[in-house]
Formats: sequence, structure tokens, C-alpha cells
Amino acid sequence: MTTNVASNGGIQTQTPKLLGQNYYHWHIQMKVLLESQDLWTIVEEGYTEIATGAPENEQNIYKEKIKRDKKALHIIFQAVNETVFERIATCRTSKDAWEVLHKAYRGENRVKTVRLQTLRCEFDSLRMKETETVEDYVNRITIIVNQLRMNDERLEEQRVVEKILRSLTRKYESVVVAIEESKDLNTISTEELLGILQSHELRLRQYDDNTSVEQAFQVHSNGYDKSRFSRFDNSERGRGKGKGKFNRMIRCYNCQRLGHTARFCNKREEGERSNNVLMHKDDTEDETEDTMFMIFNTEEVVKNDCWYLDSGCSNHMTGNKDLFINLNDSERREVRTGDDKRLEVLGCGDVNVKIKGYEKRIPNVFYVAGLKHNLLSVGQLVQKGYDVCFNDKGCVIHDSSGRCIGVVKMTGNKMYPLNLNHDVVPRVCNMTTQDNSTLWHRRYGHLNLETLHDMGKNGIVNGLPKINKSEHVCEGCVFGKHARKPFSKKAKWRASEPLQLVHSDICGPMNTPSIGGCKYFITFIDDFSRKTWVYFLKLKSDALRYFKNFKQQVENQIECKIKGIRTDRGGEYCGHEFQNFLKNNGIHHQLTTSYTPQQNGVAERKNRTLMELSRSMLKMKELPNTYWAEAVACATYLLNRATTKSVPKLTPQEAWSGKKPNVDHLRVFGCIAYVHIPKQNRSKLDDKTERAIFVGYSEHSKGYKLFNPITHKMIISRDVIFSENQHWATNKENDSGLRIEISNTSGDDDDAAVAVDDQIDLPTPNDEDNVQHTNIEVEIPGSYNESPTDVEETGNNENNGSSSDSENEVIRTKPITQVYHDTTELTEAQVRELYRKDQGNTSGVVNFVLYADTDPTTYVEASKETIWQDAMDREMESIIKNDTWELVDPPLNQTPIGVKWIYKTKYDEHGQISKHKARLVVKGYNQKYGIDYQDVFAPVIRFDTVRLVLALAAHHGWHLHQMDVKTAFLNGYLKEQVFIEQPEGYVVKGKERKVCKLKKALYGLKQAPRAWYSRIEGYFATHGFKRCIYEHTLFTKMSKEEKIIICLYVDDLIIASDSLSSIESFKELMKKEFEMTDMGILHYFLGMEVSFDNGNIILTQQQYAKSLLSKFNMMNCSGISTPMEYGLRLTKQDPDDEVEPNLYRRLVGSLMYLTNTRPDIMFAVNKISQFMEQPKRSHWEAGKRILRYIKGTLDQGLVYSKGGKGELIGYSDSDYAGNIDDSKSTSGYVFQLGTGTIAWQSKKQKVVALSSTEAEYIALSLAGCQALWLKGILNELHEEVNGPVIIHCDNKSTICLAKDPMFHGKSKHIRIKYHFIRDLIKNNDIEVRFCPTGNQVADILTKALQLKVFSRLKELLQFKDEHT
Repeated sequence: MTTNVASNGGIQTQTPKLLGQNYYHWHIQMKVLLESQDLWTIVEEGYTEIATGAPENEQNIYKEKIKRDKKALHIIFQAVNETVFERIATCRTSKDAWEVLHKAYRGENRVKTVRLQTLRCEFDSLRMKETETVEDYVNRITIIVNQLRMNDERLEEQRVVEKILRSLTRKYESVVVAIEESKDLNTISTEELLGILQSHELRLRQYDDNTSVEQAFQVHSNGYDKSRFSRFDNSERGRGKGKGKFNRMIRCYNCQRLGHTARFCNKREEGERSNNVLMHKDDTEDETEDTMFMIFNTEEVVKNDCWYLDSGCSNHMTGNKDLFINLNDSERREVRTGDDKRLEVLGCGDVNVKIKGYEKRIPNVFYVAGLKHNLLSVGQLVQKGYDVCFNDKGCVIHDSSGRCIGVVKMTGNKMYPLNLNHDVVPRVCNMTTQDNSTLWHRRYGHLNLETLHDMGKNGIVNGLPKINKSEHVCEGCVFGKHARKPFSKKAKWRASEPLQLVHSDICGPMNTPSIGGCKYFITFIDDFSRKTWVYFLKLKSDALRYFKNFKQQVENQIECKIKGIRTDRGGEYCGHEFQNFLKNNGIHHQLTTSYTPQQNGVAERKNRTLMELSRSMLKMKELPNTYWAEAVACATYLLNRATTKSVPKLTPQEAWSGKKPNVDHLRVFGCIAYVHIPKQNRSKLDDKTERAIFVGYSEHSKGYKLFNPITHKMIISRDVIFSENQHWATNKENDSGLRIEISNTSGDDDDAAVAVDDQIDLPTPNDEDNVQHTNIEVEIPGSYNESPTDVEETGNNENNGSSSDSENEVIRTKPITQVYHDTTELTEAQVRELYRKDQGNTSGVVNFVLYADTDPTTYVEASKETIWQDAMDREMESIIKNDTWELVDPPLNQTPIGVKWIYKTKYDEHGQISKHKARLVVKGYNQKYGIDYQDVFAPVIRFDTVRLVLALAAHHGWHLHQMDVKTAFLNGYLKEQVFIEQPEGYVVKGKERKVCKLKKALYGLKQAPRAWYSRIEGYFATHGFKRCIYEHTLFTKMSKEEKIIICLYVDDLIIASDSLSSIESFKELMKKEFEMTDMGILHYFLGMEVSFDNGNIILTQQQYAKSLLSKFNMMNCSGISTPMEYGLRLTKQDPDDEVEPNLYRRLVGSLMYLTNTRPDIMFAVNKISQFMEQPKRSHWEAGKRILRYIKGTLDQGLVYSKGGKGELIGYSDSDYAGNIDDSKSTSGYVFQLGTGTIAWQSKKQKVVALSSTEAEYIALSLAGCQALWLKGILNELHEEVNGPVIIHCDNKSTICLAKDPMFHGKSKHIRIKYHFIRDLIKNNDIEVRFCPTGNQVADILTKALQLKVFSRLKELLQFKDEHT
């Protein structure tokens, strides 16, 4: 339902909305609504026209009928959606609209007959469902009965009653028989029948609720006869009496009792003492509730070590509260048993059990008071990764690796009791030990337990507990580290001081690029301390650059010089540049002999260790290989805080810096992390955290490094909560890192989230007390970046020695005042002065400032600079001079709307600053419809019209001038009462509590554009201007003495006239009424540059094109000759990687605006605009090719020549099934006035054409509509078009189809609207002529062409270089 409201005596009524399928209910509701408004008579009967000269009373009655009819038509228009509205948009009366809708949705007799047949079949096939209530079923029948009756089907009440009775379920059989015997079906109504059936339904429910517990616990099975259980019934009454008597004569051979056979004896198996009976219930309703199978036990002995495997139990449950080691009492749920009883869950927690002497933990167990047995949910075990298999021998449980961890035998009464002391090994149920050895083994990136044991024992680092040696096999280590047995080692020489010898080696290339696109990493190891630095490379040739960075960093930190470096004989180390650098800095280079990597064993072994740890961490958390660089960086950080055999008593970090590291902040790599979102980056109701993957430790900030796979952003934050037992599952087939699900990693650690300690040993700046702890987001370049730039390493006092490729990316800057509180912003003049002095400076100051917005965003910022203060003063002067508002007391029933200052620097066509503009804007989003605004529509001039006027001006030699209305919206008169707050900085002293009541419109008000247009339209009308009926913003004033044409685009005016004095007179008139800016001769209008050369007019967008190239970093690209590659077929199913959709959409939107003067790129832009929903790499490359074409054709533009015939000529063309996704064709047309092109379009057709003739026919219809519109405008401008408009087409079959009705047999499937072209030809509005394909100018708008053809068609479009 919509909220469109019709008034009826002060009562607000909602108007129903017709969506198409709901016509049956809609027309009933609408009829009642129209009757309530006293409008139904006029809709049903309509009205008749009266003759001219009728009496006054008849004319008054006629006017009243017209008024009521328009009111009814308005209500009908408001009560349909946009699709349905198209059917009745041309209706003049409410009766016509109602009949159109009635015929469309009720149909003629033939359609009504088909609909009746369908409804009859539905009525005959109706049957009540087992789970359905009587009321729901009767409602279903009533809906179909009403539809049948609405389609004139005679359906008696007796037939409906009989249908209900014979289609009920079997449980109503008794009441149906009673009704048929006691009631007269000819007189009983549907409502009376419903009441009787509902009474019976209530009795059935009451009977079900009072069923004894013993009966509910019996086993129900559809495969057995009810007589088999007659041993529980001693009576002989009811049906089957003889059969029950016969059963009592049977003696059981097992227990020697009467009434049953040995097959159904409870004591059939001797060794069983348990007397449990399990009740299975097939009903699966209420799937969202927790369910369990109920145990009926004759023993009250409860064993704490016995747990029953239950496939019908949704969660682990126990009734023994003493088993819990922690219990969350706030967890409250209901558990539905097999007999539909409901038990209350009083909490959820972890249960501690003993398995063969080991203490284990079962997490997430419900505490259900009164439950006599412990239940293990099979579903929960399977969800944890265990394989539970039931067979005739019992139940076998396997873990995720396929090892058997428990066997449970089936008892005689088909139960599966799991005795933890002898049926299971200590690995079941995701039970975890209290030992932290495995947890710290993972936190340390799968470092061997022996090293961790020694570190914990000797207190090498702070925060590490004692680690126990274990024979436990870590699956991640097996997959990541498994290697051959070591060879014997000999004694080696060791360095005696730092940097005496540095080992280095490059590892790679990796098969999978990292997140930042790197494929190699280079390590540098100090031989004395064994501390490691790692850098990530895209090419091996970058080795020298990173070695220079490393050398500068480490030598500054400890004030020592690198004396020697040991590497292999790789080309990256033996090149001339690398060797000359070592020679100039006095560094001795030790090279290994050929094919002897053992001589560089330190670096080789370090790279191997890093890869092994990385593989283990990635495998354990099931992360894709794209995270390898983050894993290597994290492994380097961890190895620098772990002892080595070469330096057994110290960690490399302590040996290097002299400070013992703290490892209390370490967390498991790849686990789930919840990052706090600062309040500056969220609104009131937004989430305060976002989920990400923990990928390491930041080397530049005191915080953790996390990656969001959804947004592809790297986050540096200290406010993090970790869930170390969870990991981010990914799609193995598509290793893109997109989130699929959150899954638990089965292991030995808790699920408890651990908060981060503030005192963590992370690399910090020198003045860490002044560090502002905020989240820093690093954008990871997508596929649209050709070459993301790596940021070189910078040293600090506590560098962890790693540099992941994600941290090398460009960090998004923030406003300067938010980052540095003690700095001042550079003024615009200072910025431009620095930029002119040194565009390539190394300090990065100018580059940083260019990323910041130079225009102020608040009044506080703007008031500090004189230029913006002056701009605000000018704006206030205009407002006061215009008498825009008056100060009044605040209204009681209306909240004043806030205002805001907006600041913008305006540039001219040469990119120079033209003025600084400050605008007072109303916060119009706070307005409410019907209270402080009504209409918001305001038209603007079409670019086709502007080009037509320019072509006429060139042809006739008219003068073209331009004016601008200052504060245009302030001139519009308001019909509503609108109150705003006083503007900031201009609050009147002594009247601070008063508000402004607007007399005229302000920018930002929803009705401001409409108010301004009404004002300027009225002004033009009073001064003799006529509004064009085809273009509402085109005004003309024609006389024998003068001809003036005005093109209006909001507040910009183009003035065209054959008399310069007429233009000057018009300017003086405008200045008397409005505050105007006379901009002289037309040269720059809405981004289009207009120049004049020997009477010719040249239209370009050169400055806009340059800014577009600069915006996408394509100013230095090489130009090409065509905007799209010949034969290129783009598709949505392209297998290439996806690119950033927002950037792609910005590119397409910018190019679409450029097509206002560039018909040569129209087809290419139209093609790439079809992939904005999910753009791929190939689509992005096609867009970049258009930019390269623009770069090569910057000086070209449309030329409108002086003189000529001034004849309007059109060209229409289409390709056939050019879109390979949906086989639709592309239409294109071009219209030229004289020799200049004024209108063009390239558009994908909405329907699939069955032939090339049909595709051309659809395109011709589109061109015909445009020709009719252009012809109408020319007639309004007194440029009479003699005869029909000629449209050229290169398909003879299409021309015949448009002219000759005999071809209708082949075109009857074509939609009616496309046959409009025949009427245009018949009425002599257009004439279709054949032209060869080589002269078809519109061919450039339908397909990608070869260079030779493309260049020739550009010349025919009069698209030339402006200098020629």
C-alpha cells in the first residue's frame, strides 16, 4: 500500500497500489474509495461534451463534472505503479483509464474463459494439508471462490460447503459424517461450517495435550500394524476386538508370557539390563527450535561418564549441573521433546570430563534441569568435523583426518551409550586440554616445541609460559615442514660484532602473487645476532634498491658499517650496478662457488625456515596462497623473537638491540580478529567493530596488522579482540579471499576471545607517548592499478625487520588538521607556489597536499582566510538585497531547518581560478512532503537543443552571448511556509533565538528549482517571449525587426539573435529584474568550449578532457587512432579478475559527459557502460583505450560552418545481435543541420531482433521520433522545414517494410510502438532513402570500425581538428 492520501471529511485514507497481479482486490478497494469520495458515478458513466453557447448553469455543471473527473483520474494515476501507468498515461478521462485497466487485467471473453478454466482446475484440486488449520484452508478456498465469482462463474454456496467437507483430512471424518447426517447442506453457510469445524479442531488439540506421557514415549512406526502393540490394552472394546483377543492367546517363547511373540519381546536379548525406549518423531516443523529425542528410563541411576549419542538432539545436553566448569545463566531457550513437551534450557557452558585419566572439555553444552541422561548431539559432532558412521555393529567416530577415535556398540534396545572411560580416545567432541603448549606453538608460527620449551624454561622472553615437550603430531607442521634428514655439519666461522657479515638470498618466484602483486622476497641476516630483515619484490632487479634501504636503516640504528655480504652468484647480486655500489662503499662481497648453495647456508636455511613456517600457518587456518607475503613477514617477526642454535641464550632481537622482547601480545596468525571502528568513521547505529583476518604485526605503528577480504583493505589497529580458534574459510576454487563462512578450527585451544593488552612489544615511534591510536586503512591495489608503488623502508629504534608488501602500499591520507594538531594548513597560493617550484620534489609535501581538499569544509576553516570571508559576505549581501527572509519567533508546530555554508573554487576553460564561491545551502533532506514543500520538478535545456541553436547561429551569422543569474534560486517565490536557522557567522546580535522565515527560495530547498523556473518563465512571458512546446527551457521572441532565442539551463543563459542591439536591450531588462553577470560573447557553457573562426563555430570539451585524463593518471599515455579495438566483443562472462566497481563507474560517468561533443566515442562508451554492475579487467582496459584515444584527439571538435542550405538530414543504422550476452542489437542515429552534426545516439535495443531487417526497423523508428522532435523545434524557431525530413538507411528490406503494408505478414511479431515509423512516412513527416553502407554516417555508432572507415566517417560528421 502507498501513502498517497485522499481527503474525506478530514479522514486520511490509504490508496491501494495496482502492481499488475492484484487487480482483483485492487478494483474492489478502488471502487469503495471512489464511492467514498462521491466519484464512482463519474468513473462509471463519464460525461458528455456540451455545445458551445450552452446556458450558464449547464456550463457550471459541466465544469463541475470535469473537475470531479480529473480528481478521479488523479486518484487512479496515484494508485498504479510506473509500469501500469504507461498503459493509461494517454487517457483523458477517468472512465477511459478504468476501462483500459479493466480490459487489460480482466480481459475479453476469450481471456476470461481461459482464466475460468484455470480457476476451476485449482478449485477442484484443492485439498487440506495435514499441518493446515481449518481457518487457513477455508481462507484458501474463499480466495479462489471470490475470483471465480468475479469472472461471472455461478458458484452456489452448497457447492462450496460440499467441496470443503469432502477435501478435509481424515481426522475430521467423524465430524463430517455428523454434519452430513444432522445438517441440511442446502441451508448451511460457509461461516457456520467453519465454526463447527473449528470447535472440533479445538477438541482435537485438547485431546493431544492431555495424552499420557507413557503413550507419547511409545515408538511410532508406519511399517507395523497397530495390533502388534495391543499388549498394552486389556479391553476388548472397539474395532479389531477379535484380533486383540487372538493376540492374548499367543505365548512368547522368550519370556513365556501371553500377548506377544518373541519378536516383540522386551527381554529378547539376555545380556541387556537397560530398559530404554527411544521415540522417533517424523514431524519436522519448527526447524528453528532446539529438539531432542526423549529418553524414558526405568532406572534412575545417572552415570556422569555415560553420554548417549543422539541424532535427533540439536545440541549437547545434560541435567547434571555439577559437570559444568563454567555456565552462562543468561542463555535461555526451549527444548522440544519427541512428545512435543517443552523443557527450559537454564544455561550454556563447558563441561569437564575425564577420559582415561585426562581432563577434557566439551564446549557449548546446554543445561536442562530434570534431564536424566547426558546427550551428545550427532549433528554438533559432524559440524565440528567428525565423521559419525552408524551400522549394524555400532557407531564408529572418526576425526577430520580419518583416524578412528571411538567405537560405540549398539545395545539391545537400539541405544548408543558412550562410556568415556573405555569407548573413546582423548580426542572426541572437540574436547580441549588445559595445556597451553599447542596454543603457543601456533602463536609462534609453528616453531618447534623444543625451542619454546627452552625459552620458557630459561625466561628468554617475557610473557611466555612453561612449554611441555610433546610427541603430539601437528598436522600443519607435517604439511609445511616435512623434509629429509639433516646432513652432518662442520664448524663455521662466526662474526664477532654486528654487521661484520650479512647473509642475503632471494626466494621466488612464487606461483601466486601476493596481495600487493609481489612474487619474490629478499632476506638480510646479520651473522652476529642472526636478526633477519625481509623485503618483498616484484622483480629481481629491485634487489639493489632494497639493499640500499636496508644499509641506510641498519647503519643508522647501531652506528656501525656493513663490512661484508655473502650471497650466491645470482644475476641480481653480480650485476655491474650492485658490484659498483659495494665497491664504492667498501663492502667485501663473498660469493659461493657454482652449484654450491651450502656455502650460503645461513640465508638458504633461513628462507627455507620462513617458507616452512608460512606454509604451516597458511595450512592451519586454510588461508589462500595470496597471503604468503603476510605469512613470511609474520614469521620473520616471530623468528627475531625466538632463540637459535647459533645464539642459544638470546633472541636475535635482544642480541641486536640489547632489550629483552615481550611476547605476551602474540596471537595466532590467520585467526579471526574484531577491529574497533573509531567513532569518527561510523554513525550512531552502525556496528562498532568489523571482522578481519589477523596477518601480522605493524612495523610502523604500535598495533596489529589485519586484512579485510571483503573490502580488500589492510587495517592497522591496536583495539582488537581475537578469536584464535576461528578462521576465515575461503572458496578453494576461487582463491580470491572472499568470505564464505566462519568455521571453527578443531584443536586444543579455547574459543574464548582474548582482549589485547595495551603494553605490547611492537615497533613504535620515538615519541610513543604522543602517538594517536587510530585505525589506519591501507588500500590494496585492485586490478585497475597498473603498477602499485612500493613505499621504501624507514628505520626506527625498534624495527622488527620485516616489510610485508601490503604495508608498502600507499596509505590513504586524511585532512591535515586531523593528523597533525601542531601544524598549519598551507594556503592555496603557497600550494601552487611550491608546485611551480618543484613538481618532482622528494619531500613529498606537495604530493601530500594535492591529495587533500583545498576547499574548506566548515565555517571555522573558511573564516580564517580572507578570500572565503569575502565570498560569504557577497553571498549575504545578495540574500539581504533580495529580501529573502525575515526574522520571526520560532513556530510552535514546525521545526526550523538547518543551513550550511558550501565552498567551491571555480575554474575557467583554461584551468585558471575564476572566482571563489560561497553558497548558503539549506539542509533540504530534513524537509517533509506536504508540510514545507510540494513540487520539486524543474526542466533544463537538452544538449541537442543547444547544438541546434549553435548550428543555426553559424548558418545565419547570429550573435551569441552568455549571462549568468547570481543566486538564481533566491529569486523564486515560495508558496509554503519555510523556517530556517540563522546562518553561522551571521547571527543577529540580540536576536539569537529568532529564526528566518523565507519569502523566497534558497539553495538546497527541494522546491527551489521549481520556484525559480516559475519565476523566470513568468518574467519571459510578460516581456513577449514564447515558450517552445517541444523544449520548455527554450524561449523565443520573433518579430519583423528582431529575433531573440534564449536557452536556459538553471541559472545560465545563452542568448542568440540577429541583432546585437536586441541582445543589449535584453541584458538591460534582465539586470533590472535580477542580479546578473554579463559574460559577454559565448565561450564556455556547461563544460563545453565554444570558439569562432571565420564565421564557423567550433564546439569542444578540451579542458574537461584534460582534467579527465589527469584524474585517471593518463596524461602521459600514448595516443591511439580508434576508441575501440576492431572486432572486440565484450561480455559479462569474461573470466578476467574483477576491478574496483566504484572507480569503473566514475570512469564511465565521466566519459558519458564527454559524449556531448564527441560522437566518435559514443558507441565505445555505450558498450562499456553495460558492465558497471560487475566490471572485469577487460572492460577496464577498454575504458583506458578510450582515454588513450582522447589523448590523441584532444584538439578535435565539432565544426558548424557558415552558410549552406541548412537542410535537416538524418542517418539510421543498426548492427545485428552485437551483444553476445543477450543477442540484442545496437541502434544508432545521426542528424545534421546544414553541414554540422546536432544530434546523435547509440543505444542497445530493448528487444531481441529476429533478423537484421527487424533490427534496422527498430533503429529507424527511434530515428523517426527524434526527427519529428527536431522538426517541431525548427518550426517553433521559424526555420520552416519544407517537405519531409530525409533519413538515410542502408537496408532495402527495412525501407520496404516501413513503406509497404504488404510486408506486414513478416513483421506481425514486432511490437506496435515500432510501427510508428509507418505513420510518419504516411503523413509525409519523414522520407526514408537508401544509401550505401560506405556513406552511412550512423555506422560509427553501432560497431567498432577499422581505422580507415572510422576516419572517413569522422570527416562526414564534421568532427575535425580545430586548428584546421
